[in-house]
Amino acid sequence: MENGASDGRLSISLFGSLLVRSATRDVALPARRGVRELFAALALSAVPLERPWLAHALWPDADDETARANLRRHVALLDRWLAEQTGRAHALVRGGTTLALDADLIASVDTRAFDDALAADALEEAIERYGGDLLRDLDAEWIVEHRLRLRARYEEAVGMLVTRARLHETSDADAALRSLQHARAIDPYNESWMRMSMRVRYAAGDRAGALHDYHTYRTMLRDELDLEPMPETLLLAESMRRLEAAAEPAAPLEPTTFIGRAREVVELAALIARERLVTVTGEPGVGKTRLILHAIRALPPDERDRAIVIDVTAATTENLERLLVRALERNVPQAWGASCEELAARARAIVVLDGCDRVMTACASLARRLLAASGDVRMVTTSRAALGVPGEAAFRLAPLPIDDAVALFFDRMHAARPRHQLRDGDRALAKRICARLDGLPLAIELAAARTRVCSLRAIDIELRTSSASPGLDRLVAGYESSRQLLTPVEERVFLRLAAFPSGWTSSTALLALRDVVPLHDGIAALAALVERSLVVPPAADAIDTRYTMLATTRDFALARAAALGQREADARAQALATAHQYIAIGPRLRRERAADYYPELERDRANCSAALQTLWQGDDHDRDLAVDLSLALSRFWADQGPAREGERWLQRALEHVNDRPEKQLEVLRVIGTIARDLGDYDASHRHFRQLVTELGARQPNSVEWARAQTLAANAARMTGAFDEALTRIRAAHRAFVDHGEAYLAAWATYALGTILLSVARYAEARVELELATQAFNDVEAVADSSSSIANLSLCHFYDGRLAVAHELARESLARARASGHRYYIAHALLNEALVLHAFDRRDEAWADVVEASRAGAGLGSLDVIIGALETASLVLAGTRPDDAALLLGSADTGRERAHAPRLPVDLPLHHEVVGIGEAALGRERFAACRERGRVVSLGDALTRLATVDPAFAA
Repeated sequence: MENGASDGRLSISLFGSLLVRSATRDVALPARRGVRELFAALALSAVPLERPWLAHALWPDADDETARANLRRHVALLDRWLAEQTGRAHALVRGGTTLALDADLIASVDTRAFDDALAADALEEAIERYGGDLLRDLDAEWIVEHRLRLRARYEEAVGMLVTRARLHETSDADAALRSLQHARAIDPYNESWMRMSMRVRYAAGDRAGALHDYHTYRTMLRDELDLEPMPETLLLAESMRRLEAAAEPAAPLEPTTFIGRAREVVELAALIARERLVTVTGEPGVGKTRLILHAIRALPPDERDRAIVIDVTAATTENLERLLVRALERNVPQAWGASCEELAARARAIVVLDGCDRVMTACASLARRLLAASGDVRMVTTSRAALGVPGEAAFRLAPLPIDDAVALFFDRMHAARPRHQLRDGDRALAKRICARLDGLPLAIELAAARTRVCSLRAIDIELRTSSASPGLDRLVAGYESSRQLLTPVEERVFLRLAAFPSGWTSSTALLALRDVVPLHDGIAALAALVERSLVVPPAADAIDTRYTMLATTRDFALARAAALGQREADARAQALATAHQYIAIGPRLRRERAADYYPELERDRANCSAALQTLWQGDDHDRDLAVDLSLALSRFWADQGPAREGERWLQRALEHVNDRPEKQLEVLRVIGTIARDLGDYDASHRHFRQLVTELGARQPNSVEWARAQTLAANAARMTGAFDEALTRIRAAHRAFVDHGEAYLAAWATYALGTILLSVARYAEARVELELATQAFNDVEAVADSSSSIANLSLCHFYDGRLAVAHELARESLARARASGHRYYIAHALLNEALVLHAFDRRDEAWADVVEASRAGAGLGSLDVIIGALETASLVLAGTRPDDAALLLGSADTGRERAHAPRLPVDLPLHHEVVGIGEAALGRERFAACRERGRVVSLGDALTRLATVDPAFAA
């Protein structure tokens, strides 16, 4: 903590317990609790606080008159205490209805320094400032709210550092580990911090350190609380230990026709040779039995011959040992009457028990006895969960990777239809089939066998339209046996989590489970589902801790939930958990750092769609959540491509809020943005003008009004109303500056530069775009800066400074790729293509155009698609003028549909394309090809673009 000045200024610490210092001495706190709370509230706030709020926050149970009287009395006491400690007679600043601490009185407040460091993205400094939960000795409701907010921001900062450690350099890993050490010092029993530390160390290559973290924590829990770590932590440590063991050199693999498991065979054989008890776990139908048989074959001959494989899937507790004795007797001469322990020891056997699920307890007991009886005995088992025997090494078998799955499918298909000749499209169909079947070998083999009577296309359609996978009826017995091993709580958790279409994090799962199980039981049940191979856990070195279910597993769970009448309740719990997760961070999802969340949103896209579908079927409260969730997701929809999906949900939101003007305006603004991205520029312009008018009547010159002006200005630019665009954007910029909105002012400057560029005023545009880029850099808006640099590149390009334009185009594309912003990536590619074409590097230019066209198609963004077609026509004009004319004609139709005239800046290159094409084909022929393109759909034009051979070498 910083020291106060010698003039009585105070350094205030609110993290942890309240602490006040003046110069180098600790200040004695007020005796009255109410005075301490009042002082803390004023210190925490950077702006004056309203007295009515203070009265009711500090005395929530009192009536108005009593609360106000209490406040007056405590203000007087606080004034007297401050005068004694600082020598200042008027340390409180009284406004008409407000109260504040004199700013000159304060040397520092740790919470404000924390917020300042976060605003500057100085994450490590912010984490060091956090000295523990806010005012932990006080429990007023207003304090708890601020405590949770600051704790969430602190955890977010630690999480961001951890993410950077995963994505970037070792130095980031060091910073993340320092921050995690700080977090664990504040809360030493928080296992999530400890697991995160293990993952960071493991990802950075310090695998011994990761396991040391675990053992240290486990020892602390045992010594201090007589507890074991959570099952989730035990699983993580075991997974890391197994991966370390499997990474050691192993014997070479013998040739085998077993498709797609070469690496697993080597790893498992090495593990069997090294460990005394190995259990292979995995989902039903994943191929555990086959893997073990091939791993046994890969052992050296003297060990392979000692293996005794026993199928115990139909065994009972009573006959399990008898089965083992009979198998051993066949391998040990003159052994009649000996016990199974004696027989196994004499044979130095490797006992393989295949299919232990129904008799797990008996198998575990038998394993303990055999291993204790002789050091020469080893055991290998298969089960959907580990046996739980000390010293057991669990080997989890994952489904087949997609390429191996397709190879298996075609191999079994050839056996079913040996005369079938593969046709174009068969591989794509097989790939979709195998993906839907999760790479499960049994399901793939069953589907391939059906090709005797069904075409590949018929199987694909059935998979896409049916809730059940072909062959699920053969797998259901395996899933049913796994379900029967679950406790009632574990089964309830299993069915609830199946409501998430695209997986979940542990925190989201606990939100969805809070109405059915206590917190600790939910964590334990999730770990049990992982052990039973019903849930796929995150990889040991993954920072993104997302759990998933295979589609076949989820199909089984959903069918079970429907049979029990729980499907609707589970869907609503999933919807509420997803909604609360993203509504809570809605402001961040819609501002300059939105791109940081796009990978997570992409992974959760199916969850969000399912949540919205459920919420719109609920009551008014649920529909209100649907509106807020739609607004939180709106920028993701606009920037990353699913704009048509977003428009559909937002139109429903607009209908729902028609009696709430403020919310209606907010939805209207977002719909206008999406209409623009979908290419309906006229509708976008109309929406934004209406929004400006409404806000001007309610909130003239406000930040919201200025944002609407910015959007209306861009829409006016796209429709050719340049004077209107310039007037609106300059008004918006003034308002943003007046309100101190640095990021929004940067956006307005960027928009002004873009408008000037559109009308070919390059020198003026360059000045504004340079200012915008610097402003975006100041707030670390990487994605936005990529767009301003792209337009800056165009300024230099059109002014003939090609070398400068090329370097700026490269920088723009690099920033766009780094941010993952697909819309900006597409535009940066098109800009680079123009410059490369001018340098006569047409092959590279064409590659950029093709990539941009694919991005535009994925985004559904009309302006990207039109830009790709027109840029392609420029690049092709010299070698394929007929194709250039066709693409240009299709782009013309797109512009007419969007009411988007060709901008002045685009005209010189447009005239160049037409001139080259007419010179090559003749005016009449070029016009005819262009007219043909006008009746070709944009989708067909993009397909033609992707498949055309430009033949530049010719």
